[in-house]
Amino acid sequence: MIVELLRHLLLRCPPHLKRLGVLHDLIALEHRARRQRRAWAPHHQQCQQAITAMLDHGGFGPRNKGGCAVVLGSGLLLDLPLERLRDSFEQVIGVDLYHLPAVRKRARQHGLTLVSHDITGLLAGLPASLRGALPTPQADLGPATEADFVLSANCLSQLAGVPLAVADAVGGQRPDHLVEWERAILRSHLDALLACRGAVGLISDSRREVWHIRRNELQDWVDLSHGVAWPALHDERMWWWELAPPPEEGLFLSVRHRVHAGLVKARAACVKPDAGTLL
Repeated sequence: MIVELLRHLLLRCPPHLKRLGVLHDLIALEHRARRQRRAWAPHHQQCQQAITAMLDHGGFGPRNKGGCAVVLGSGLLLDLPLERLRDSFEQVIGVDLYHLPAVRKRARQHGLTLVSHDITGLLAGLPASLRGALPTPQADLGPATEADFVLSANCLSQLAGVPLAVADAVGGQRPDHLVEWERAILRSHLDALLACRGAVGLISDSRREVWHIRRNELQDWVDLSHGVAWPALHDERMWWWELAPPPEEGLFLSVRHRVHAGLVKARAACVKPDAGTLL
């Protein structure tokens, strides 16, 4: 915790991202990824295999290398098949709010371009309090709009973290209009993906479960899609991500997320991810 605090104080980062907890969350994510390297390895492998399958399905590969791929929510780059992306496209761009130094170094090693960009289009005009009028969600996917391949990588369910962060900053109150605003942010992102020129891939978690492993009992669950329907996916893959095995969040608590992945079927009817109990 002390190391994380020092890094938060010393790293140069836009002040509004620090205020919203973006830098704090990224540093915490990086440290957790190190602690849970073994537990997260299957999830990272599943992500990389799913992305590789998307590229194969879309005809993107070394034999016809060219064009541009954009990864929205590039994060720590751990869930991406970096060599395959580099071998399939002339340019690979990772988009996120902020990139930690280790991520920038890894990107340079693999020939990736990193762009700091707010894909929600909200942060610049976000009010200090969410009790009054809210800005209308207008997703801005930046360079993804004209890319040959776009991947929304494990970021869809995180978009609601923007209003949650501000709600926490003003006392943690989440009135009904804030909940609906969260849903509007997710819909805006999905609509923007469907409007992209190139092929679109989606990897996202739909459900969070907290288990008491000693009693083998489901303690709590959350619908991470917030009731928003997703586009149908080609060759959809699903798996469980062991996000926080014990004792990360409790001696007998285990937290896992249900993850979906596949190429988006353009203009296809949207479907609701299964929010029921999945064992």
